[in-house]
Amino acid sequence: MLKIVQGGADFNGHQHQIDLATCVNAMGPPISSIDVAQSLEHHRQLLVHPFHATDAFLESYARFLGVEAQSLVAGRGITELIHSVIQVYGRENTGFVTPDYTDFNLLLDKQNIAAICAPERERALNALAKVKQAVILSNPCNPTGVAIEASRLRALCLNNPSTMFVVDESYVEFTAEPAKWSMLGSELHNVIVLRSPTKCFGMGGIRVGAAWTREPATRKTLASHITKWPLSTFDSHYACAALERQQWKSETTQKLLVHAAAMEEVLCQLGFDVISNSPTHFRFVLHPHPAAIFDQLRQHGIFVRTKTAEEGVQGFRVTAPTCLDHLPTLERALQEVSCAG
Repeated sequence: MLKIVQGGADFNGHQHQIDLATCVNAMGPPISSIDVAQSLEHHRQLLVHPFHATDAFLESYARFLGVEAQSLVAGRGITELIHSVIQVYGRENTGFVTPDYTDFNLLLDKQNIAAICAPERERALNALAKVKQAVILSNPCNPTGVAIEASRLRALCLNNPSTMFVVDESYVEFTAEPAKWSMLGSELHNVIVLRSPTKCFGMGGIRVGAAWTREPATRKTLASHITKWPLSTFDSHYACAALERQQWKSETTQKLLVHAAAMEEVLCQLGFDVISNSPTHFRFVLHPHPAAIFDQLRQHGIFVRTKTAEEGVQGFRVTAPTCLDHLPTLERALQEVSCAG
């Protein structure tokens, strides 16, 4: 029996299913990563401890990001780095604005500040920064796709110099202009940027990520909360091989953006309340009955990610299909959903 994980994701290999719930680049991973994973030389390297795995990944990722390797702290994906940030600043001293990444809701105290559109989120973040030592956000936002320009975030940081702004940029590599939205390389000392190549390279099954900050003392403190040998040899080699395929990443994410725009047009034509103008590859649809939508679409072999009012926004997130041929199937299913609703 097919096990539904996280509202529909993670059922690779099952035929006749269209996974629009996953946020990972479903066109991946690049073949080069698979070749590395299957190499005999790599298998021999698995015999020893991962003495050089972290350094190798940081060197490779630093080249990809255009920063210095020593400005990065490695972790087992962004999730471990989020845990480390919360350990540093304390659960009670770290805040976020809903809706946002699921783990924020799980790891931090329930927030009463909700904001969806970018101007509202800016105002809410500014208010939160007045009473918290650290403010954490995903930008572009998961699940809504709403993004705040880097220049606007910079102004927030300048306005709250004693508050650390921790920006999860998991989806910035899916945008057409990453530099427009990214705080990476900022001259400010109250910024931590969390990045990972796993989503944009379609390799969510490995756990690699990095925190960037200009402040050496902050890096040292973060690193002290990361366990010894944070990355395995397998994860490091796999990620390094993928990072050499920057053109592949650019071509596939550009396709997903085209597909996302076409999908948004279909959703709007059918009368769905879409949060538009997202620069990334997914869209969020505001809807009063997301569970019913999920069940009805599942009958058509289509899976989406649902959110409830308790999480700050009610509706479903739908990711651009990897193939435009899937759009007619999605449109027919949504038409039936509209008629049923």
